[in-house]
Amino acid sequence: MKAIFIRHNFKETDIVKYLWDKKRIAIQYDNIPSIDPEQYHEPEGKASIRRLLKYCKTGVVVGATYRAICPEKMLVGEIKMGSNIEIR
Repeated sequence: MKAIFIRHNFKETDIVKYLWDKKRIAIQYDNIPSIDPEQYHEPEGKASIRRLLKYCKTGVVVGATYRAICPEKMLVGEIKMGSNIEIR
């Protein structure tokens, strides 16, 4: 199984704390609430959504940092094959 790394760089520490407490990962580009890559203006946003969709389809091990609130720790988990993306 493939492994990926996510660095949460959100400036809003309340969002980072929520993600840490709920053991969630997130990506955000352009404040667009969509999982359709074509809705994103930036090439990086399109690529990130495409990768996330692929990871949900195939499964992946995830290491994620939440430096704004927990710089010395990392959350390690799994996106299970067939997972859905939750828009928040």
